[in-house]
Amino acid sequence: MERENFYILLGLPFDPPVDDSATIQAAIKKKKQEWSAQANNPFMKDAARYIKMVGKIKEVMLDPAKRAQEADNARQIKNQKKSELNTKLALYVSKGDKLSPRDLKRLKRDFVPYGFTEEEIKDKFNKLKNSQENEEIGA
Repeated sequence: MERENFYILLGLPFDPPVDDSATIQAAIKKKKQEWSAQANNPFMKDAARYIKMVGKIKEVMLDPAKRAQEADNARQIKNQKKSELNTKLALYVSKGDKLSPRDLKRLKRDFVPYGFTEEEIKDKFNKLKNSQENEEIGA
Protein backbone atom coordinates (compact mmCIF):
# COMPACT_ATOMS: atom_id res chain seq x y z
CA MET A 1 0.00 0.00 0.00
CA GLU A 2 1.29 3.41 -0.93
CA ARG A 3 1.63 5.73 2.03
CA GLU A 4 -0.31 8.92 2.43
CA ASN A 5 1.08 12.14 1.09
CA PHE A 6 2.07 14.29 4.04
CA TYR A 7 1.04 17.60 2.46
CA ILE A 8 -2.43 16.18 1.89
CA LEU A 9 -2.55 14.45 5.28
CA LEU A 10 -1.61 17.66 7.09
CA GLY A 11 -3.93 19.80 4.98
CA LEU A 12 -1.10 22.04 3.85
CA PRO A 13 -1.02 23.84 0.49
CA PHE A 14 1.29 22.14 -2.00
CA ASP A 15 0.88 24.22 -5.15
CA PRO A 16 2.82 26.33 -4.34
CA PRO A 17 4.05 24.29 -1.40
CA VAL A 18 4.33 25.57 2.15
CA ASP A 19 7.99 25.38 3.08
CA ASP A 20 8.10 27.36 6.32
CA SER A 21 9.20 24.97 9.07
CA ALA A 22 7.22 26.81 11.79
CA THR A 23 4.00 26.47 9.74
CA ILE A 24 4.74 22.81 9.08
CA GLN A 25 5.48 22.07 12.74
CA ALA A 26 2.28 23.86 13.78
CA ALA A 27 0.27 21.74 11.31
CA ILE A 28 1.90 18.54 12.61
CA LYS A 29 1.13 19.53 16.20
CA LYS A 30 -2.50 20.36 15.35
CA LYS A 31 -3.02 17.09 13.48
CA LYS A 32 -1.36 15.08 16.23
CA GLN A 33 -3.84 16.58 18.71
CA GLU A 34 -6.75 15.70 16.39
CA TRP A 35 -5.47 12.16 15.90
CA SER A 36 -4.94 11.70 19.65
CA ALA A 37 -8.54 12.73 20.27
CA GLN A 38 -9.73 10.30 17.60
CA ALA A 39 -7.46 7.37 18.45
CA ASN A 40 -10.04 5.49 20.54
CA ASN A 41 -12.91 6.09 18.14
CA PRO A 42 -13.57 2.86 16.20
CA PHE A 43 -14.68 4.93 13.19
CA MET A 44 -11.31 6.72 13.08
CA LYS A 45 -9.10 3.67 12.63
CA ASP A 46 -6.32 5.56 10.88
CA ALA A 47 -5.76 8.05 13.73
CA ALA A 48 -3.57 5.68 15.79
CA ARG A 49 -1.57 4.79 12.67
CA TYR A 50 -1.05 8.47 11.88
CA ILE A 51 0.21 9.14 15.41
CA LYS A 52 2.84 6.43 14.88
CA MET A 53 3.86 8.15 11.62
CA VAL A 54 4.61 11.55 13.20
CA GLY A 55 8.35 10.86 13.27
CA LYS A 56 8.39 10.00 9.57
CA ILE A 57 6.18 13.00 8.78
CA LYS A 58 8.66 15.31 10.54
CA GLU A 59 11.61 13.63 8.81
CA VAL A 60 10.11 14.25 5.37
CA MET A 61 8.42 17.60 5.90
CA LEU A 62 11.34 19.28 7.67
CA ASP A 63 13.91 18.22 5.04
CA PRO A 64 13.83 20.61 2.04
CA ALA A 65 14.69 17.98 -0.59
CA LYS A 66 12.25 15.38 0.73
CA ARG A 67 9.59 18.07 1.18
CA ALA A 68 9.98 19.19 -2.45
CA GLN A 69 9.54 15.60 -3.59
CA GLU A 70 6.45 15.30 -1.35
CA ALA A 71 4.96 18.44 -2.97
CA ASP A 72 5.60 17.01 -6.45
CA ASN A 73 3.88 13.80 -5.38
CA ALA A 74 0.90 15.77 -4.02
CA ARG A 75 0.53 17.55 -7.38
CA GLN A 76 0.58 14.18 -9.16
CA ILE A 77 -2.13 12.88 -6.82
CA LYS A 78 -4.23 15.98 -7.53
CA ASN A 79 -3.90 15.35 -11.28
CA GLN A 80 -5.06 11.77 -10.77
CA LYS A 81 -8.02 12.97 -8.70
CA LYS A 82 -8.96 15.48 -11.41
CA SER A 83 -10.42 12.77 -13.67
CA GLU A 84 -12.32 11.25 -10.72
CA LEU A 85 -13.78 14.68 -9.94
CA ASN A 86 -14.74 15.23 -13.58
CA THR A 87 -16.49 11.84 -13.67
CA LYS A 88 -18.49 12.64 -10.54
CA LEU A 89 -19.38 16.09 -11.82
CA ALA A 90 -20.55 14.60 -15.11
CA LEU A 91 -22.94 12.39 -13.13
CA TYR A 92 -24.31 15.41 -11.27
CA VAL A 93 -24.72 17.29 -14.57
CA SER A 94 -26.65 14.35 -16.03
CA LYS A 95 -29.12 14.33 -13.14
CA GLY A 96 -29.97 18.01 -13.13
CA ASP A 97 -29.02 21.56 -13.82
CA LYS A 98 -27.89 22.45 -10.30
CA LEU A 99 -25.35 21.26 -7.79
CA SER A 100 -27.27 20.93 -4.54
CA PRO A 101 -25.68 22.12 -1.28
CA ARG A 102 -25.60 18.48 -0.17
CA ASP A 103 -23.83 17.39 -3.36
CA LEU A 104 -21.36 20.24 -3.07
CA LYS A 105 -20.64 19.37 0.56
CA ARG A 106 -19.93 15.76 -0.42
CA LEU A 107 -17.65 16.82 -3.28
CA LYS A 108 -15.78 19.25 -1.01
CA ARG A 109 -15.27 16.52 1.59
CA ASP A 110 -13.87 14.20 -1.08
CA PHE A 111 -11.75 16.64 -3.10
CA VAL A 112 -10.70 19.68 -1.04
CA PRO A 113 -7.98 17.62 0.71
CA TYR A 114 -6.41 17.10 -2.72
CA GLY A 115 -6.07 20.81 -3.39
CA PHE A 116 -9.37 21.56 -5.12
CA THR A 117 -11.28 24.60 -3.91
CA GLU A 118 -15.04 24.98 -3.68
CA GLU A 119 -14.81 27.55 -6.47
CA GLU A 120 -12.91 25.13 -8.73
CA ILE A 121 -15.51 22.44 -8.14
CA LYS A 122 -18.36 24.83 -8.97
CA ASP A 123 -16.53 26.17 -12.04
CA LYS A 124 -15.85 22.66 -13.34
CA PHE A 125 -19.52 21.76 -12.82
CA ASN A 126 -20.69 24.87 -14.68
CA LYS A 127 -18.29 24.28 -17.56
CA LEU A 128 -19.47 20.68 -17.92
CA LYS A 129 -23.10 21.79 -17.73
CA ASN A 130 -22.55 24.52 -20.34
CA SER A 131 -20.68 22.18 -22.70
CA GLN A 132 -23.50 19.62 -22.40
CA GLU A 133 -26.09 22.30 -23.12
CA ASN A 134 -24.10 23.45 -26.15
CA GLU A 135 -23.93 19.88 -27.43
CA GLU A 136 -27.70 19.51 -27.03
CA ILE A 137 -28.32 22.76 -28.91
CA GLY A 138 -26.00 21.70 -31.71
CA ALA A 139 -27.59 18.23 -31.98
